[in-house]
Amino acid sequence: MIIFPGGLYHSGVARSGSQSIHLRVTEKARYPHVLESFHYADDRMAQMIRQNGQRIFLDSGAYSAFTQGVRISPRRYARFIRQHRDIIEIAANLDVIGKGSEQSSYRNLKTMQTLLQNDGLCHLIKPVHHLRDADYWLEKYLDEGHDFICLGGLVPESTRIVRRWLDHIWSKFLTNADGTPKVKVHGFGLTTRELMFRYPFYSVDSTSWITVSRFVGGVLMDFALEDGSIGDFKIGFSDRNPKRFEPNSWHYLSLPSTDRKKVDQRLVQLEAERIRDPEIEAAFDAELGVKMGFNPEALGQCYGLRDLLNLGYFERAMKRGASKFVKERRLP
Repeated sequence: MIIFPGGLYHSGVARSGSQSIHLRVTEKARYPHVLESFHYADDRMAQMIRQNGQRIFLDSGAYSAFTQGVRISPRRYARFIRQHRDIIEIAANLDVIGKGSEQSSYRNLKTMQTLLQNDGLCHLIKPVHHLRDADYWLEKYLDEGHDFICLGGLVPESTRIVRRWLDHIWSKFLTNADGTPKVKVHGFGLTTRELMFRYPFYSVDSTSWITVSRFVGGVLMDFALEDGSIGDFKIGFSDRNPKRFEPNSWHYLSLPSTDRKKVDQRLVQLEAERIRDPEIEAAFDAELGVKMGFNPEALGQCYGLRDLLNLGYFERAMKRGASKFVKERRLP
């Protein structure tokens, strides 16, 4: 399974030349999978991606446009894909969000294919099927031979509803008799661990990791448990978090001493794997007055370090993707 932490370039994580020590910490990090939204993309961003030798999953930006009341032109979207075809690996259809919009999304898919047909780029455009869409449209995409399906409309729904819907479509449409996937499937806005590891997704993405790192001040951490399994936890570190001393807040400072010790031990392991840059290390120490590294004090002050920890978590989590899905049978 591939995990795309959305907005690496838009958020500044992968941009170079910043004066901010928070962004300088991450500017040389090259996460292997990049997803950017056309709603925020421009020629300058495309050139940075090109210079870094990366290729991207291009989201149409339909969700961002929908929430902000902005209309995206299929012709303008197709023009961007055409101009930057060398860096685009996958491009999601310009889907239409809202109840009863399936026909409009399908019409946009055909429009995009027509606009890109003469350039031989139709294969880049992947259909998007939403949680509230009728099953008929998913079947239609499959019957037309699409080998890559994007699933959207998940973000505003509860985990219980999303799980019930995913169980339904994976068991009825997307898997073979042995539970292996029939086609490649991408889950938009899906990094809820309970769901991410439950189904044989080809890929998933989320931009919430940026919110977790920068505004909540947290990091995603994986721990080896006594039963041999891996436990995933969100630990807060920011020294600006107003809830940092509240019990049950999952902030490092509020954890019981035994749990803090486990976090410290895991941070030591991750610090041993961190790539160091002497110039950045010196600038970090001079500006923030603490030693750079995966330690509670530095993580409390620098969201760039928290970004790095979250990206490292995603790289490790990709190795734990499910290979098949078999829905549990309920007893009569």
